[in-house]
Order: sequence, then C-alpha cells, then structure tokens
Amino acid sequence: MISVSLRHYYPEPWDGKGGAFSMRQHASDVAAFVRALGAGPVHLVGHSRGGSLALYAATANPDLFRTLTIAEGGNGMSAFESADPTAAATAQRAQQQLANAVAMFERGKVDDGLAYYLDEIAGPGSWKALAEPGRQALRGNAWTLKGMASDRFDPYSCADAGRIASPVLLLGGEKSPPQYGKYLDAMQSCLRNSERVLIRNAGHGMPRQNPGGFSEAIVAFISKY
Repeated sequence: MISVSLRHYYPEPWDGKGGAFSMRQHASDVAAFVRALGAGPVHLVGHSRGGSLALYAATANPDLFRTLTIAEGGNGMSAFESADPTAAATAQRAQQQLANAVAMFERGKVDDGLAYYLDEIAGPGSWKALAEPGRQALRGNAWTLKGMASDRFDPYSCADAGRIASPVLLLGGEKSPPQYGKYLDAMQSCLRNSERVLIRNAGHGMPRQNPGGFSEAIVAFISKY
C-alpha cells in the first residue's frame, strides 16, 4: 500500500500562497504517479476530497485503475450536488466553514481553526476525541484548507461517472452528516458497477474512527478483483 502525499500536503511546509492547488492538478499528479510505478492498474482508495479526486482521475485515465474505493467523496462535484435540492446551501456553508478556519489560521490560531473545522465536518467533539498523532497530521496539512477554499472543480456529469468501467466501492459512515449519503446515492445511480457498505460506529472520519471496519470493507472488496 502506498499513501500518496499530494502537491502542497505534508511534508511540504506550504503556507497557502501561490502554487497549483486544484482538483485538476491533483488528479493529474495521481495519474502520473501511477504511470511512473509501472505496476499496472492499481486499486485506488480516496476519502472525502480524495474520493472526488479518484473519480476525476479514473474518468480521465480508465486504464490505470483496477478498482476505486470512494469514502464519502462527491462534495463539490456538480453531478452529485445537483441531485440534492439542498446542495447549494450546503456548498455555501462549506465555503464559509473553510473561510472561518483560514481566518483563524491567519490570526495564528491554527489549532482553533482545525478544531472548528473538524467539528463542523465530522461532528461536535471530533477534535477533542482525536489522539495527538492525528492532530499533528492535521497541523501538517492545515494550509491546504486555504487551497480548498479557492478551488473550483471542473464540471463533472453523471455521464462522466458512467464512463468508469472499474468496479467501485462506495463507503459511508453510520454517523455522518446526511449530505454525504445523498452524494453517494447520486453517485450510485450514475456508476455502471458499484457496491456500497456502511461503516458502523463512525462518521465522516471513518478511517480513524473505525479503522478496522474501514479496512475490512476495502480488503473484502479488492480481493474480488
């Protein structure tokens, strides 16, 4: 297993200024990385924004991916947000959350900004419950929130998702905010070959909140391919 550090993420000490931070760039980078491995099609796993990235990368480069696992991606992608009548308000709230967190960073209050943002997207108390190694990982990537705040995704249609031939596993958290489930519903209706698993006792932060259940679902899925 390879955990890819994307452009401007840890260990790069990025300050949120300049540079190519965008979904288009990151999807292109992931495809280039997979090609450079020379190992044939890979099983690509993406969580949250990484799940959206996986869909863009697979649509543009179908030969590179054996399977996809999308853990509550779709946020910011037009095809899936348009299927939810509350998406416009949800997107506006998400942008405000990012702006609020970045404003705290710019006042030198990085932990306060991270605590605020994590509690907003993963549920109250998420920062408090996070062990110190997890907090340190978020600190190392804090300024990527500024890049996310300015990123405007390319249009992505249901037909784009329908061109993905690889089997796709969709993962949702039992305790996640409702909009994530709506994105997965829309995604499932567009994909040609997908299955879905609910990760128990976890919310949007499922890889850390229930790592055993998260890993077991992925291993069971990719072992079939």
